[in-house]
Amino acid sequence: MLKKNLILVLICVFQTPLLSMNSSSYLISSTDSISPATTAKQLSTKEINNVELKDSSIEANSCFQVLEGRILNSKNNKPLTNSLLKLYLNGEKVQEATSKGNGIYNMKLLCNKTYELRISKAGFTEVTITFKTDTNSNTQIKKEFNLEETKCYQTISGTIKSAIDESVISGAFVSLLMGKENIKTVETLADGTYSFVLDCYKTYTIEVEQEHSFGNSILFNTSLVPEMVLVRHITLKEKLCKKTINGIVLNEQFNLPIRNAAVELSKDGTFEKSIPTNDAGKFTFNIPCNDVYTITVRKENYISKMRALETDANKKKTKNIKIKLKRTGCEQTIQGIVRNSHTNTPEAGVLLQLFNSDKLVETTTSAADGSYSFKATCLKSYKVTTTKRYFIDGTQYFVSGKTNNVVVKKLIKVSPILEFEEVREILMLKTDRKNLTFILNKDILTGPMIKELNRIVGIMEKYTYIRLEINIHTDSRGNDDLNMSLSKQRVENIIQYLISEGIASDRLSGDGYGESELLNSCSNGVKCKGFEHLQNRRVEFVVLAD
Repeated sequence: MLKKNLILVLICVFQTPLLSMNSSSYLISSTDSISPATTAKQLSTKEINNVELKDSSIEANSCFQVLEGRILNSKNNKPLTNSLLKLYLNGEKVQEATSKGNGIYNMKLLCNKTYELRISKAGFTEVTITFKTDTNSNTQIKKEFNLEETKCYQTISGTIKSAIDESVISGAFVSLLMGKENIKTVETLADGTYSFVLDCYKTYTIEVEQEHSFGNSILFNTSLVPEMVLVRHITLKEKLCKKTINGIVLNEQFNLPIRNAAVELSKDGTFEKSIPTNDAGKFTFNIPCNDVYTITVRKENYISKMRALETDANKKKTKNIKIKLKRTGCEQTIQGIVRNSHTNTPEAGVLLQLFNSDKLVETTTSAADGSYSFKATCLKSYKVTTTKRYFIDGTQYFVSGKTNNVVVKKLIKVSPILEFEEVREILMLKTDRKNLTFILNKDILTGPMIKELNRIVGIMEKYTYIRLEINIHTDSRGNDDLNMSLSKQRVENIIQYLISEGIASDRLSGDGYGESELLNSCSNGVKCKGFEHLQNRRVEFVVLAD
């Protein structure tokens, strides 16, 4: 404990029965000593008799004084009860007192003596004051003393264990509470341990939760001993854990569900149960956690398959599995390349669907090199449909052969929509450029422009999934600011016309860029020919998909 040593010298002044408190006769060594604000008064006979005489060295006819006041908490100025006051004279304890419920204390002192007063209380820093009484008898001295709280911390730690086998539990949530207030929550480490830093002389609760266990809690108090380490191990009782196994049985070739497949569950080689798959090829088992099982799937005309199944006790209560069966018998592989009918180049990203008797058998998408592959049963009639945005939907037919396990090559062509074209690797509407020319320095829509815009309205009504971004650019001739504002107004006029023809406004956007995005070097001050400037004057309809 830290001690504060305060020295007070009370110098006797004989002119009055009151103890003089002016600076010339009252000396102190620190602000924690009896301050100049201390008051003193002459006691009456009744007041003298009310003070309990605890010092045996004080005789009834001795010259004495009374020191009294309150002991307060320096932090909040509240009275401190049960503070212990010990009075020493010449190194020997002569009195001992305890502050009352309102912090009040009193002690009877001999005149003209040098005393040492020690004030202490658990959880507070002890204060020591040395002072000398004067020669005025029957004088009462009032003084309040402030005690500072000591900073005291303790640590609690422990391990969360299973109540069944005392195995450690990692990932449990451990919460520290004071009353109903949650101070902190931690998750136990891999070794099941937790720890908290605590204030001294407090009451705490620790609550522990884990999904597959019943919660547990402890209530405890910290002492006034600083840096004390508390150890509290807490056990959790595990709940009965069940795991739901959701499975699906699929045809390996076509990735389609297989109905009425027999799914058998066994453990350690002993059969337990068998259930059939439903129309969607699905099955469900409810089995205990932390165990190992074997699932066997059987279906006529398919090769049976076995699979080991290990359940755990993690947070997920369900486990999804997929089992694919390979069909026995004759099958062929249909392979080929999807090509663009206009460019004859491989076309990636085409959705291909294989049908047999209008029943979907398999779905795939052409790869980056245009390749695709299907599995087909021998001697069956099939239909392949092709779908890709900005291409015309197509359909092709073929009949599989009778030879088992062979690869049959099939070329599939897809036709792009003729109204679209790629310009600088950007998909745009194909337009008649000569019809999209504005009069110099004007934003008025001309007759040829109206005709071209009406054609665009028809395209948008045909392909309702597209949106248009209308961008207008000028060449570098003319004033820069004028070119910018003119191009923006031209875009606005085109958008407003398309809206007036029934195209929804949320399908239209765009902006004017003036001469800020030239396609060649014909910028301000550069001498260029007319056709070069014409390259920069353009109205573009960029195709955007929803």
